[in-house]
Amino acid sequence: MEIVSRRGTLFEVKHSFIETSSLLRFMKDYEQHIFLDKEGYVKEGFMIETSSYRKITKRVANEKDEGYIPNPKSFGLKKANLTITTKAGTFKIDSIIVIEKDFSNVAVTGKLNAMYFLSPQAKFGMVQSRVVSDTDLRLDRLATLISGNQIVGYIAGEFGRLNFKEGADLVESN
Repeated sequence: MEIVSRRGTLFEVKHSFIETSSLLRFMKDYEQHIFLDKEGYVKEGFMIETSSYRKITKRVANEKDEGYIPNPKSFGLKKANLTITTKAGTFKIDSIIVIEKDFSNVAVTGKLNAMYFLSPQAKFGMVQSRVVSDTDLRLDRLATLISGNQIVGYIAGEFGRLNFKEGADLVESN
């Protein structure tokens, strides 16, 4: 992830997939861009297909949508006293945001656990993230959920039960 611009009070964050699992290999062909405010609320989002520079608009979740978080600060914030070393240096971690969420909708049920390691030494706070998910995709309903999504051809038929771990480390802060 990289903060690539500022537009008024919003920051543009670009998420590139440098390394992926074989299951998500198609994501290396896309960049995700979101515009968010200082509190962490997403105001706009889109994806870019890197080979053609085609822009795919993403809809921001509202209160009735799966994945909507009414208050990002409502998740657990735990005080910590540890040190993490990444390519950007060594950082004293003073707190960890912890998210534990069960979710279910038409085609997906599962559990998500995420931890975001924060340091006052890092310009935008986050030094490292770790996410673990255990998900069941009901393939008979998946097509209905994502019809009209441009990546349906890549993922239909590839998923059933998906367990994944992902994370990010701070590489550079300027």
